[in-house]
Amino acid sequence: FYKFVSQPVADNLLSEDLKQSEAIYNYSRSTVLFIDLVGFTTLCERSAPRDVALLLNDYYQIIYYASHKFGGHVDKFIGDGAMIVFGVLNEDASHTQHGVLCAALMRKLVEDLNAERKLRNLDVLGVRLGVHTGEVLAGSLGADERAQYTVVGDVVNMASRLCDASDPNEILVGGVCIDEPGVEGMLDFKGPRYVNLKGRSDPLTVFSVSDLKAPAAALIKHYVQGWKYDASGDLVEDNW
Repeated sequence: FYKFVSQPVADNLLSEDLKQSEAIYNYSRSTVLFIDLVGFTTLCERSAPRDVALLLNDYYQIIYYASHKFGGHVDKFIGDGAMIVFGVLNEDASHTQHGVLCAALMRKLVEDLNAERKLRNLDVLGVRLGVHTGEVLAGSLGADERAQYTVVGDVVNMASRLCDASDPNEILVGGVCIDEPGVEGMLDFKGPRYVNLKGRSDPLTVFSVSDLKAPAAALIKHYVQGWKYDASGDLVEDNW
């Protein structure tokens, strides 16, 4: 069960009466991260399905690893991307900081993975990343016959739009993220700039992650050293 549903979600579902007529919903201030692969559609046009599946598994493993390290959980894999949430199922006063640092770790791991794939003459892909913070509603959503535990709210839509609006290998964060605990102490940003996003009447204030400050750089380096990509295509996590 944990392999198909993240452990916090599985534990939450198993602790509830799934036959109850009224679903249980919870509001929380949380952070949502979206990651999307750049050039995936073009790659699919010239690649065999099996090769595409193997490539996706490589990137998905990175997404899971980075999410796990910063206390996030993968809400869902979406085609060539994923949605990760922080501070929903577990108390986390630094959920925004962890969300942005997770994005930074993903970007670095993808960079290293691409270097390894190039040495093996394999296709590589860049990433786009968007992070936003705000109130979400979490719970089991869906039809009577099939449902999933997920989060919804404007912050989810905005994080997705930020991901779409980012340049390749760029991390875009909503302006509200800058004032969250610990964020400016770990990262440097370019901005603000104002982006018109689909579905919004007013431009959204956004910042782009430009660099990691010393504590964040050391932490990212520490986690990068905890994994390796070997010739068989397995991502191995070291024990710290």
